Amino acid sequence: MEDFGIITKVLNKYFDFCKEPGEEYSLADMTEFIPEMLLDKSKPEDENGYSFWLPVKSEVTESHLSELEMLLTHPLPGSYKYFLQQRYFLQLFLDTDIDFFSNLPELLAKEFKEKIEMYYPELPARNYLPFASYKDYGVLAFDANKNAIDNEYEIVVLDHEDGYKSPVLYANNFISVFQQIDKKLDEKIEQITNYRDNS
Repeated sequence: MEDFGIITKVLNKYFDFCKEPGEEYSLADMTEFIPEMLLDKSKPEDENGYSFWLPVKSEVTESHLSELEMLLTHPLPGSYKYFLQQRYFLQLFLDTDIDFFSNLPELLAKEFKEKIEMYYPELPARNYLPFASYKDYGVLAFDANKNAIDNEYEIVVLDHEDGYKSPVLYANNFISVFQQIDKKLDEKIEQITNYRDNS
């Protein structure tokens, strides 16, 4: 199997940083949206109805992944399946431009189905497999129109302004996305740390 260690490295780096002073609210949401398994019971709900959630170890199984593949009507890259088996999360902004679709206990395919039916109903039939929102105007998707070794498809951006009709290449594969994120995350952490230390 290909080495997917960069994925684990980036996730650990990001979630460790979320524990730093001033960064805690990266892992907060309306209490009603947080599954019991993820709720951080060591911290009280705030006056606005927000609680903290924990990025616990994922228990996504091969059966859950098969269900998602059936929904998307294509096999998924091994790297992406590995990613889903690392942590559960409500939101994941590893990069300020990218918001990964949530990965919640026992709700993986259900959450994807709701998201796709609401925003991207035509994409799977066109062989684009959406997995993350991009900025405030688009979506990142695996391009399953081209053959790819081990289904490690190219990643494209599709823009809602043109009805998601014109894909633009974003990265060669999912691992490449994480290599880009790793560099940006280091820069972001350094910038925030320096600002905090000099304030």
